[in-house]
Amino acid sequence: MITLLLPNQAVSDDQQGNDHQEVHDVCELMEMRIIADTSALLIFNDIVEDLTRFNSSILSTQLKEVEQENELKSMQKSIIMEYYAASENNKKTFCLVIQRIKPYMNGV
Repeated sequence: MITLLLPNQAVSDDQQGNDHQEVHDVCELMEMRIIADTSALLIFNDIVEDLTRFNSSILSTQLKEVEQENELKSMQKSIIMEYYAASENNKKTFCLVIQRIKPYMNGV
């Protein structure tokens, strides 16, 4: 318990010693509380950093998966376009062959 004194009050040496000890005890408790709070904040900060690294790792993995999917889709599109172009060329070639041999196929 801390006692506030007005300037005109007389205080015994014993009372001043007790007040000084109480102030000292309160200061020690506050210091211990500050150390405990600081330790808790440091632990919390470490946890947040670990979670941030974990989330970054997950996001990086997901980004790589999306990039791989996009690359695969691009390759599929390229293959389809090449197949279409080849089939168009084959169709044109087939039509040219038919046109050239048609005169010889009158009886068939």
